[in-house]
Amino acid sequence: MVDGRRGSVSAADVNDIVRTSQQYIDSEESKIKGRVYRVHVVSANKVQVYFGEHLGAGPLGTATYLEAERPRGAWRITHNYLKS
Repeated sequence: MVDGRRGSVSAADVNDIVRTSQQYIDSEESKIKGRVYRVHVVSANKVQVYFGEHLGAGPLGTATYLEAERPRGAWRITHNYLKS
């Protein structure tokens, strides 16, 4: 699911964001696990990527998410916010 300022990013951007985020989550050094279930578009160059053990994991406001930015054309993870 994609929400927020959806028109600010293309379908290809969303695919890149999900792929980059899932690779980060699945990486050997990552202490977080789960599947991407929502991309919230903040702007053309910033998104929040929600993930969890199952779709819709956690209530909004306490969900676990990554922040991704596109500073120079390529999406990269800049922060992770873990629910307490």
